[in-house]
Amino acid sequence: MDFKLESVKNARSLEGVKSKFGVLNDKLFRSGRLDHLTNNDIEVLKNAKILNVVDLRTITEQNERPDVLPSFISYYSCPVLDEETMGITRDDKSRVDIISLIRENAHDPNYAKRYMESTYLNLIQNQSAINAYKKLFDILLTKEAGILWHCSAGKDRAGIATMYVLLALGVEKEEIVKNYLKTNEYLIDENKIIVDNVKERHGEFLANQIKDIFFCDEEYIEIVFKYIYDNYKTVDNFLETVLGLNQHKLLKLQEKYLKK
Repeated sequence: MDFKLESVKNARSLEGVKSKFGVLNDKLFRSGRLDHLTNNDIEVLKNAKILNVVDLRTITEQNERPDVLPSFISYYSCPVLDEETMGITRDDKSRVDIISLIRENAHDPNYAKRYMESTYLNLIQNQSAINAYKKLFDILLTKEAGILWHCSAGKDRAGIATMYVLLALGVEKEEIVKNYLKTNEYLIDENKIIVDNVKERHGEFLANQIKDIFFCDEEYIEIVFKYIYDNYKTVDNFLETVLGLNQHKLLKLQEKYLKK
């Protein structure tokens, strides 16, 4: 599906992703925030038959930049992490905060990477995150498709949501990592502006650390996979134990979102 939004760089359909059990159909979507949709964007959402939007941002993010959606779309607030746990987003204030943190830890050239690794562990360990992702699956199981989920940039919280959905649909790890890293292609221009701006104002050291935060890195998603295998041995055990997805629910998801 040719799914593009004028106001959201990182917006895409999951149609065509290959699974062990078939191919994903045209009912699942991921994106960044939807707070300034154009009239053309609304037509795209309508033509894609998107009827439900799941907002994974913090309550503060939702209040500061609320989604502005047409009346035919149902909206669901599912904050993955609270403000204190989430820490860094893509807004201007957050960027100032992370620059201050990096300066405080200037002795550590890998501070930003370690920060992101900690964030990704929170996305799989934190009970608030688990509850939000379980709610997403409840929506996927019970609501009429199509369904779109998003965070601020559609990168980390939405990236892990997508990982879980693809795992539930029987998609192999290699394909999941590829889909995750594809975000860098969608955000490259926006991220380059941010990194260049930081470099001009604060120097190359800070710019390189910002790059580690604003771009996807395979190491980040590998942390989540490692946590699953180390603690639950198999994907199916993780899906059932943590996300409540037993075989009956997995089959229902696969019947609903896969085509042969």
